[in-house]
Amino acid sequence: MYFQDLDPDGVRLTYREFQVIRLLAGGMRDRQMATSLGIGPATIRTHVKRICLKFQTRSRITAVGLFVLHHPAIAREFLHVRIHEEATTGTTID
Repeated sequence: MYFQDLDPDGVRLTYREFQVIRLLAGGMRDRQMATSLGIGPATIRTHVKRICLKFQTRSRITAVGLFVLHHPAIAREFLHVRIHEEATTGTTID
């Protein structure tokens, strides 16, 4: 099963890869993503490698950048959540 996206480059992510790249875009580390999704860190690394291959890059940062570039609504959602969390807690999320 693939996440149906509108990426003009035709990159098709599985639903799990979609979950991983969203968490990655949120600044989570491998262990944090693994805990959040209930899988192991090695499985996260495998998903990240596959995502990078699909975006034809070796860099997870570049993959996230390309993903956000082609999915601005997701970027806005992510930024809204971070701004809300910072305002609610009074701390900056890094």
